[in-house]
Amino acid sequence: MGTERPVSQGASAAGADPGSEVKVSIITVCRNEERLIEETCRSVAAQVFDDFEWLVIDGASTDGTLEVLERYRGHMSFFVSEPDGGHYEAMNKGLKQARGEYLLFLNGGDSLADPLVLARLFRYETDNRLLAPLKPSLKADIVFGEQVARETGFMPWPVMPLGRRRLGLLYFKMHSLPHQAAFIRRSLFEKIGPYETCYTAMGDYEWFMRAILRWRATYEYVPLVIAVYNYESANVRAVDPHYQGHAERRRAYRKYALNPYIWAADSINALRAGLMSGLMLASRLVLPPALLRRLWLKWNRLAVRLLRSSY
Repeated sequence: MGTERPVSQGASAAGADPGSEVKVSIITVCRNEERLIEETCRSVAAQVFDDFEWLVIDGASTDGTLEVLERYRGHMSFFVSEPDGGHYEAMNKGLKQARGEYLLFLNGGDSLADPLVLARLFRYETDNRLLAPLKPSLKADIVFGEQVARETGFMPWPVMPLGRRRLGLLYFKMHSLPHQAAFIRRSLFEKIGPYETCYTAMGDYEWFMRAILRWRATYEYVPLVIAVYNYESANVRAVDPHYQGHAERRRAYRKYALNPYIWAADSINALRAGLMSGLMLASRLVLPPALLRRLWLKWNRLAVRLLRSSY
């Protein structure tokens, strides 16, 4: 039988109305993470930003995980420990309880990079005109940054850089967005649905493809290290040819890559981005600005018409 904890008077929830919205909901799902969960807890409890809530969904741990979590219960807005059907079911359970404008799934073993992560992202202010462009607009459906892999001897480098890039079929062929470093609007989940629980390892990969390729969710990159990813649980599975995640990834990719409407829209967007880069380069060479503007507006109108007709 599960145990639940309502909104507490911890640091992240102090003074918050149980029915009011907060800026960020951090959702942690875990099961039998006794050795690693304390680092996750410490990183959340240490945040100087206070407009967030922390929800912990434990899958009925049988080791010492619950004892560790008990020491941080004062920082939690919601806690439950009960059997579930896997971590995507647990993530969806946290999603239903969340009140934040943005959601961050920071699972057991992963941690926020430092105590200022949330403050830098959501409270960055400056009077310096040179630094002002660095402030995130926070208007996108998905705001993502960088993650660092914890050194376990498996990864040849500790940083897996993302950078600003177009997230299309070519990107998702080899990569995904790290959910540990991606803040997702709760309204986007309400629009397109939760994680599919038929996946055991690639539910977040499928969801990001669904959001960006099918529903055209907007995204914004911020040059900030958000999270430290624990690669320890993935190092053996990733090199196992029988690992179920490999088949799930192929299935999820084909689901969208073989959709003719998504393929057409993605191809148009790729051409659009390529032309824009070309025009920017040409603007530094020979073409007058007035002609460049007319060419860009004409192509942009054509691309919008093609995108509308592709669905």
